[in-house]
Amino acid sequence: MGRRELSFLMPGTMRSHMRVPGLVRVIATLAALLAVSGCAGQSTLATAATGHCPAMSFSNNSDRLHALLLDARSPHVMVAAHRACWRGQPENSLAAIEACIDAGVDIVELDVQRTRDGHLVLQHDRTLDRMTDGAGRVEDNDLAAIRSLHLRQGAGGPRAELTDQRIPTLAEALAITRGRILVNIDVKDSSLDDAMAVVRRMGLEKNVLAKAVIKPQDIAGLRARIGTVPFMPILWEKDSDQPL
Repeated sequence: MGRRELSFLMPGTMRSHMRVPGLVRVIATLAALLAVSGCAGQSTLATAATGHCPAMSFSNNSDRLHALLLDARSPHVMVAAHRACWRGQPENSLAAIEACIDAGVDIVELDVQRTRDGHLVLQHDRTLDRMTDGAGRVEDNDLAAIRSLHLRQGAGGPRAELTDQRIPTLAEALAITRGRILVNIDVKDSSLDDAMAVVRRMGLEKNVLAKAVIKPQDIAGLRARIGTVPFMPILWEKDSDQPL
C-alpha cells in the first residue's frame, strides 16, 4: 500500500490534516491523544454544568492555549500554522514565528532536524537546497556551516529572494514562543528524545506538543520518552516500511 497520511481531530478541536495523494482526504478521530483530557484538573461537575471548562485565569497565553488543547468540550477551534506564517517571511524562521504571534495564531508547527554535530535546527527538507543559498543534507553539515546560510523568502525555491534570516535552533525558537503561543514540534528524524530533552531543560512542557512517525508497537513506551507532552502520531502500518 502506498503512503497515506491521516488527519487527527484533537482535544480542543484542533485539526491537523494532510492530503491523501490523488484520492480523498481521510479524517480520523484520535480517541486518545496520549495526554490527559478534561479541564486541567478542574471539577468535572463544573464541566458537566457548562458544557466546557469554566473560566480560569492564566499567567500567560501558552498556559491558556494548553488548557484549551486538553479540553475536549471546548468549542474553541484552534488555528495552527504549518511551518509558521511564511507568507512574507521564510518558513520555519524566527520572523515567521513572530508573524504567527502577531496574527493571533494558536499553534505554530515547526520542523526539526539534527545537524552533523548534534544540534537541533528548524528545517523541513532533508536538504538545504530549497530554503537556503546552500546545498546538501542537514545531517551532513555542522551548525556553524548551516548558520552561515541565508534563508529564502516564503516557501523558498531557486527564484525566491534571499533574506537576512538564518536557520534557527530549536532552543532559539522555543525561547521566543515562551508564554506566547503553542509549538507543534514535527521531528523529521530520530531526534524525538533530543527534542524533548530541550523542552524539559527549558521548562516548556506546557508550551509544546510533539509529532513524529511511530510504529504501533512502539506506542506503549512513548509516555516514558515524552512525559506529559501531548503527542500527534504519524502511524505506520504493521510490517510496512512506509508511514500511512
